[in-house]
Amino acid sequence: MNKKGLSEVVTTVLIVLLVVAAIVTIWTYVQPAIKNTAKGIGGTAECLSVDLSAQSCVLNKYANGSIASANVTVKRGTDTTDVVSIIYLFDSASGRTSKEDSTVVNALEVKTIPILLSLVENTTSVTVTAKIKTTSGDTVTCEPVSTAITCA
Repeated sequence: MNKKGLSEVVTTVLIVLLVVAAIVTIWTYVQPAIKNTAKGIGGTAECLSVDLSAQSCVLNKYANGSIASANVTVKRGTDTTDVVSIIYLFDSASGRTSKEDSTVVNALEVKTIPILLSLVENTTSVTVTAKIKTTSGDTVTCEPVSTAITCA
């Protein structure tokens, strides 16, 4: 019997089994990272389709001159994204303040929404963005893409 030939077959089989075990081990660690990254990309891609912008911002002031609220007119385009709420980003000398409101603006609608700003002084501008429900059911806050509108 030729034992040398049998030894080469056993060696080849062992090497193949080690390579398969290494691939399975690496895949076990890499797969969750790939799935989580894909989820994030899905929400971001859906955010790109949201067509939402501030059209005007009118500040309402108390008799002493401090800001009480802002009437922000929001326009939505033709997108069909499931918008859960609108986030208003108010800029002032002291930084940025966000206010979330669940009033939904439907596709092709323009709506003026009053936002209480009693704690925000010297508001200069507003930007809007959306919190959406993705097709996978997750709720994602989109990055603002519209330009800031000066508040008067």
